[in-house]
Amino acid sequence: MENILVICDDLWHPAEVVEKGLAARKDSRFRFDVVKAAKDI
Repeated sequence: MENILVICDDLWHPAEVVEKGLAARKDSRFRFDVVKAAKDI
């Protein structure tokens, strides 16, 4: 499994849209860590 960091929730990349798109992936090859504020990294 590969970990992927996703930084979103700005004007052009609303977190809700990004998270729904990533949730549609059915395989377990990737694990997505979603960060909505860069300060949380």
